[in-house]
Amino acid sequence: MAAHLRRFGAVGSILVLGSMAGAAPFPQGPTPRAAVVEHACDAALRDRLIASQQVWFDAGEFLVGRFDEDVLRELARAGIASHVVDDVGDLLVVARADAELGEGRVLHRSEHQALLAAPPATEPVARAHGRGVRVLRTAMRPCPQPSTGTASLLVGDPRIQALVDQVSSTNVLGTVQSLSAISSRRATTTGATTAQNLIQGWLQGYGLTTTLQTFGAQYSRNVIAEIPGAAHPERIVVLGAHYDSTNPAGASAPAPGADDNASGTGGVLEAARVLAAGGPYENTLRFVLFSAEEFGLVGSSYAAQQSQAQGEQIVAMLNLDMISYKASSDARDVDFATNNTSAALTAQCRQLGATYVPGWASVTGVLTAGTSDHQAYFAQGYPAVFLFEDLTQYSPYIHSANDTHPQSTNDPELARMIVQAVVASAATIAVPTCTPPTNYCVGGVNSLGLAAQMGALGSTSLAANDLTLTAQGCRPIVSGLFFWGIGETQVPLANGYRCIDSSFLRLGVATTNASGFGSLSLDLLDSPNGPLVNVGDVRSVQFWYRDVAGGGAGCNLTDGLRLTFCP
Repeated sequence: MAAHLRRFGAVGSILVLGSMAGAAPFPQGPTPRAAVVEHACDAALRDRLIASQQVWFDAGEFLVGRFDEDVLRELARAGIASHVVDDVGDLLVVARADAELGEGRVLHRSEHQALLAAPPATEPVARAHGRGVRVLRTAMRPCPQPSTGTASLLVGDPRIQALVDQVSSTNVLGTVQSLSAISSRRATTTGATTAQNLIQGWLQGYGLTTTLQTFGAQYSRNVIAEIPGAAHPERIVVLGAHYDSTNPAGASAPAPGADDNASGTGGVLEAARVLAAGGPYENTLRFVLFSAEEFGLVGSSYAAQQSQAQGEQIVAMLNLDMISYKASSDARDVDFATNNTSAALTAQCRQLGATYVPGWASVTGVLTAGTSDHQAYFAQGYPAVFLFEDLTQYSPYIHSANDTHPQSTNDPELARMIVQAVVASAATIAVPTCTPPTNYCVGGVNSLGLAAQMGALGSTSLAANDLTLTAQGCRPIVSGLFFWGIGETQVPLANGYRCIDSSFLRLGVATTNASGFGSLSLDLLDSPNGPLVNVGDVRSVQFWYRDVAGGGAGCNLTDGLRLTFCP
């Protein structure tokens, strides 16, 4: 993972642009120039420039791209620093401390980074880690605000909490041990193919169908698995991590890659296990384990470009890269990168972590050099978020033979916390479907020779609040009573059976029509004592009705209906 990172707080100097965030698009001028714009972590300004200009790269503190001269002048009037740079040769973003190491001529310096005119690239696309990232002259696509499940965000959903509670750090670190036992997972080696096949087998073991995505004959392949959405399969939530490793000492050098990135791979696999056992979900969950990230986001760039070319609607991309190292002097918290990520999605994931993850703590910051697979999706206009072990004190052993377990993966609790946040976020955005009402028990046979049955119209969603209870097969034109309680049983009552165990509550009287059908609409949120139910509550409901012609007690009951209430 990236070798130079930092935290940041509020930047007072960027407030001058507050009035610009919601302004009309920048004017389009006739002469775009290669330039650097110091956006100083102002996400609103950054997104506005990406939407209207040819932005090539978001370095966190500044943007690199082609900007219309009129825009540069407008920025200058607003007090935003920018300047034209040479548009020849390769461009390399590095940490400022590395700007004098002879990598190239310095074109720009910010507080923590520099832009260099660099020597030609020696690897297929770029160096994603180490001392810098090469800037590709491809315009980034504007990223819309994420469209996600808000009901579960506002109130904790017991279904999501149950998923979060299943996350096991033992499983995550078990994957770390298995993958880091391979001497090297360099994307061009047989070790990477071995890892690819292991990952595919693990995903299939969770009951998921997998595919292998080829993007170059020299590399191992991306491994992809999906949980199809039950209501909106076209809306896709991507959970990603790269499984390849690297060692700059050479292609044959040991590269166990325990923290970078067997840990993130283990995190995505554990999320896949938990989420596959839950559900169903309204939207599709897609798990992608990328190859060739260490060659410059090659696998993730191909996957994101294919999604864009196919018109896929990716509503969020959640990336894990290095999640299990904590320095002895460091606090345990989840760090979120702000460059090449969606500010709204990042804020949502942080809030979901606070809602569902015990002991939650998080910070935000800028990756001042290096990047990861989230950038590939953000550049294609998809909302992306990056969860990381620490922005300043990450593992010092990465990209070496010493990136081993447990030396470089010494904090299982941090790994668990990060994966729990990913599970909570992915499940919320994918939107768990409401459990359909389920009939149980039996209805007594009435004087018409029928066993009346309970049913429901609308949904058990508290947000929708449109539930109507129904009973059919009853005696026509008779009065009856809908009631519910907690627990299920089957004991004789009147001419039928009581199917509810305890805590009876009368819901309302209804009269059946000429067809023996009765109904009652409920307002789940407005009763004299407050809401009738909360998210996650389960109620068993029945309808008691008169049946004098049936003899005996002169009344009967439907079967039982199990209702599970959701947000």
